[in-house]
Amino acid sequence: MPSYFRSHRQQQLLLLAFFIPFAIMLVLFIDQQLTPFGNRNLLFSDVGTQYNVFLTSLRHDILQHNFSQYSYSLGLGSNTLPTYAYYLMSPLNILVVFFPPSQMPTAIAWLIVLKISLSGLTMAYFLSASPLQYKKNPPLLLFSTAYALSSWVASVYYTLMWLDALLLLPLVCAGLDRLIQRHTSKLYFISLLAIIITNYYLGYMACLFAVIYFVYQLSFQYCTSEGSSSFLKRQKKLILHFILTSLLAALSSMFILLPSILGMLATDKAIFKWSNYNLMPTFGPESLNQLGLGANNYSSRLSHGPALFSGSCIFLLIIAFFLNKRVDIADKKRTAAVLLTLFLGMWVNCFNTIWHLFQHPAGFPFRNALFFTFFAVYIAYRSVQYVPRNSLTVFQKRITLCIPLTGLFIGFIWKSILNERFSKILAHASILTGKNWLYFSLSIGFYILSWFFLFKLPLKKADTLLIGLTCIELMLNFTLSMVGTPFGNQHNYVSNYCAKQHQLANLKHNNCARSYGRTVVRDTSFRNAYHEKYNYYNDALLFHYYGISFYSSTLNKEERQTLEALGYLSVNPRRISFVGGTELTRSLLSIQNELKLSNTSSQLKVNPTFFGVGAAVPAGILKLKLPQYQALKNQERILQNFAPSSEPYFKHVKLLKIHDGVKSSAGKYRHELTLKTTADGPLYYYSQDAAADLNTLQVNKSSKKPPVDNRGQRMICSLGNFHKNQIVHLSVATNSLHWDNAQQLRVLNTIQFDKAMNQMYEQHFHLQKISSHALSGKVTGTAGKKSLLLSIPYEKGWHAYVNHRSVKIQKGLGGFIVMPIAKGKNYVELNYRSPGFISGIFLSGIGLLLYIATLFYEQRYSY
Repeated sequence: MPSYFRSHRQQQLLLLAFFIPFAIMLVLFIDQQLTPFGNRNLLFSDVGTQYNVFLTSLRHDILQHNFSQYSYSLGLGSNTLPTYAYYLMSPLNILVVFFPPSQMPTAIAWLIVLKISLSGLTMAYFLSASPLQYKKNPPLLLFSTAYALSSWVASVYYTLMWLDALLLLPLVCAGLDRLIQRHTSKLYFISLLAIIITNYYLGYMACLFAVIYFVYQLSFQYCTSEGSSSFLKRQKKLILHFILTSLLAALSSMFILLPSILGMLATDKAIFKWSNYNLMPTFGPESLNQLGLGANNYSSRLSHGPALFSGSCIFLLIIAFFLNKRVDIADKKRTAAVLLTLFLGMWVNCFNTIWHLFQHPAGFPFRNALFFTFFAVYIAYRSVQYVPRNSLTVFQKRITLCIPLTGLFIGFIWKSILNERFSKILAHASILTGKNWLYFSLSIGFYILSWFFLFKLPLKKADTLLIGLTCIELMLNFTLSMVGTPFGNQHNYVSNYCAKQHQLANLKHNNCARSYGRTVVRDTSFRNAYHEKYNYYNDALLFHYYGISFYSSTLNKEERQTLEALGYLSVNPRRISFVGGTELTRSLLSIQNELKLSNTSSQLKVNPTFFGVGAAVPAGILKLKLPQYQALKNQERILQNFAPSSEPYFKHVKLLKIHDGVKSSAGKYRHELTLKTTADGPLYYYSQDAAADLNTLQVNKSSKKPPVDNRGQRMICSLGNFHKNQIVHLSVATNSLHWDNAQQLRVLNTIQFDKAMNQMYEQHFHLQKISSHALSGKVTGTAGKKSLLLSIPYEKGWHAYVNHRSVKIQKGLGGFIVMPIAKGKNYVELNYRSPGFISGIFLSGIGLLLYIATLFYEQRYSY
């Protein structure tokens, strides 16, 4: 009977551990008027550009039973498994099928609430099952809530793919406790496998932490009377059990891990930089402000100190742990060693890079702060069990308060004043703002109240008040972290999504859009659903059409660099945009349609020189190189290869007058040019040295600024179509005092270009069948054109057959598929298999079988 009441009470505590964060998140979302409680949504940062799109696509794939290893909607086309592995492997994502696609922001909000609430539940389970506790139960809900709503969570809550690690980490450590105490590995194996599969990035960090935590807990088995060698010999079977189970969990995840690794090696993330491995500190004393409220918000998301705050009570209890005479000295040393190890993993640049999978994080720094937070909450939980109110002297209790207050004061002063330039202290120091004073004062107040509740109030009252105070404190900190967040407009998103979906559906049924062809969509109406600038990056995936743009950490490096070398905009290694194209690239990349959408109308432009997915070309295409930052020259080289001509296709213009202006307040020099065109056709501008401010670009006093934010990066700008000998007035600001050769103006000779495209069309690839992982068709080869160029990115997963014989796929123009064909008619087939997928399934099967064998060993042979 007593065991029933204990289990019943534990169930109640676990339910409360779930519902307290759940209720707090609902209050926060209601306060912020977030969907489904208001008209705001989470369409900002990566949620608006990536997660919302990927989850909408996942919903479509689930309902249409359309899972594939390849998608033509990922940029020009890409392996889907790295994207699935990086963003979409959480089992909770299945809930998106219960929401219409226009309500995906609402689904994301519920997913965030659910994951945070479940992390409170799993943390409570871990703490309640912890072997290092006295018979007296401390206020469990205080610590489960502190973990679930910590500053790390408040800083990255909208990066929902990381929240699975938040809820699974306590289960991994609970499994390790079971492995050490009971020599059973099932929970550890399942939870470690789950954390690797759901997000291998934080799963890798969890594996590092599992080693640290295992060593920490194993050290409690050490007796001072025995030597290290005898201890290791006594624990040899346990250590081998841990290593074997960890390796088998990693091996069992290879079905998704291996193709993901191979895919990520093809991205810019594989680039090695020595600067990421120096021993310099990554932050200074200013990060002590992380001990208090409001240290991070949306504006600081790309650069801030480690988010370690999980409530003032947690820091007070950690200090009390080290001052408490009832805590064994050896226990204090091993705990300090773990905290120092985790701290150095953030503070030393080299160690921080290793923690982040050997890559310096691009924004959202110190992602490994999650593990410091987890261990800090765990130590605070242990500290309560030693009853610090009865074990600490009056002086020690005062020291417990003075240490965090001193650290907080140093951090506040250092960040607010000492980091400012001395000449600007009085005018611009942020210490003078009431906001920072308020945050600092509130932090001090919460520390004093927490200290008073811990050491002065009766124990029964203290527990309840501490839980309530911590909930208020963390709710306030979460609210402050949302300050400045550019939430999206849910009503506008729903109406615009439905309208755009309808317009694109009509396009797909149009006769001119039935064959394979990419579409460029410029939608001005969709922008009013976002308060950040909307750049269309993943629209093709969102609305299921073939496009060009793509924004993802899994973007293929060669594909991005090739498009950039052709003049397309790439603001960083994770993004490629459809802006920057010319008449040639539209045909080369199989762009069939350009659709302009607004609130009231739609305009469809069909590419007259569209020749399909590919064409027969001279074998010299394999030798043609596309140097970076020579976009217009590269396009001239391509055209000369396709259809050699004594006259250039891209002709220089005649500069009649150049007026170099004075330097503006923005540090730019404005240039005004009068020029004459030398052929009928489109006029293009390319700033080879990226010195131009394209937002200032004007042609005949009409703005030609790019439709997306180019962030100072290179791209070809189309200035319009002109007749030969037409006078054009151009104005643009650059970094250079004088107009120089790096600022290139060219006009494409339309008559000459059309002839070249007609030649391409005569031997174009007749596409007969296309699916998500295969395509086939016919092409005619000639003596001068015995290679087939396809507008599909080169990847090792493609396998080609010409006339039913396997041929080797080669890489042309930097990153496109080129294959040999015979003279005459050729039947071409291509099939895609994700590299490493079959091998990964085989390795996962071996891992699972070996683990099942170890389970039999566990049951039969104890140690």
